[in-house]
Amino acid sequence: MIFLKHRRNSTNSSMPPSSDIGREPRNNSLRKFSGKKPGGQTGHKGTILKMIAISDLTEIHNLH
Repeated sequence: MIFLKHRRNSTNSSMPPSSDIGREPRNNSLRKFSGKKPGGQTGHKGTILKMIAISDLTEIHNLH
């Protein structure tokens, strides 16, 4: 009788995928390069919350 030995990998154990031997490495990203710089783009008007001097409402939260 021939017994086939199952090798442990990330699909049949709790090992991380990076520890798989003989596994083809994944590409870092499938996203396409847009040519834009990261962050806010030039000409885009941003919005911010305005600060107020005195609050109208005070809430008290009881922690149990």
